[in-house]
Amino acid sequence: MQPGAGFLDILILMGALQGFIVSVLLLFNNKKTEGDRFFSVLLLLISLACLNIYLLDINFSSYSSIVNILAEVVPVVILMRVGPLAYFYIRSLLTPDFKFKHKDRIHFYPVVIDLIPNITALVYICGSLLNLHLN
Repeated sequence: MQPGAGFLDILILMGALQGFIVSVLLLFNNKKTEGDRFFSVLLLLISLACLNIYLLDINFSSYSSIVNILAEVVPVVILMRVGPLAYFYIRSLLTPDFKFKHKDRIHFYPVVIDLIPNITALVYICGSLLNLHLN
């Protein structure tokens, strides 16, 4: 580890922790609006990305093989959601009577692109555990 890197690691971890706390508080607020939900999920995704940076920096995946498997299967950084969430958050700020409709879900379809590597890893791991062989 480089000298001084410990402080920056702690700063990133504390930022992620603060993001998780604020996101949960915003999500479970009694007077929440549609915009609060979008902002809460957006903040949660950014906090997960910060946590991923911290875990990569401390080389967390070298601890055990179960951690490696979880790192491949669980999607931590999902960047395709950030754009639509920011769009709908700003839209809810500009129009107070905004309601998220069923037709607005089309904006979140590109999230599947982010999930393809995790789904592939999950299928591979399940196939290995079940001893499935392709001939």
